[in-house]
Amino acid sequence: MKQLKIIPFLLALAALALWVPGCATQNVNPPQARANTGYVDFHADPSVGLSWEVARFDDRTQSFKNVFSELEPPPDGVLRLAFAPGHYRLRVTFLNRIISQPAEVEVEVKDGKITPVQVALIPDGTAVLAGPGTIDVAHTEQEHLALADLHAGIDLNGRLANHFLEQ
Repeated sequence: MKQLKIIPFLLALAALALWVPGCATQNVNPPQARANTGYVDFHADPSVGLSWEVARFDDRTQSFKNVFSELEPPPDGVLRLAFAPGHYRLRVTFLNRIISQPAEVEVEVKDGKITPVQVALIPDGTAVLAGPGTIDVAHTEQEHLALADLHAGIDLNGRLANHFLEQ
């Protein structure tokens, strides 16, 4: 009789074990792109050792759902997440830093392509996400970068570097 009661418990436990890993997109770096998959690379200064949490906005529930959460900082400060191609609104925060507000970014994930997102922390505790150009044409045949955008990106990176070197 006891064995019969234990079987539903073990089945429920097995179902939970299969379900939990499917809730998050793990930090990935495949040797070649998977079919029907694009990637978002979040870059940060590796010396900062950030523990990332990334959530995706769910239009159906009108709330953010975690897709990645890990206490161990990724190697080289780069977190790569895999997504099906499409438009995503993502929220980034860090588990090992106090920040006043998570950063949000909208990205267009293209099949077989990598979308880079630069992340920086500024003194007031805000996470900043930045990338050159417009997301509307990123990773398309029409992709281009205006010279003014390139100069603005260089200027932003220079100011961020100077700020952090002064600390």
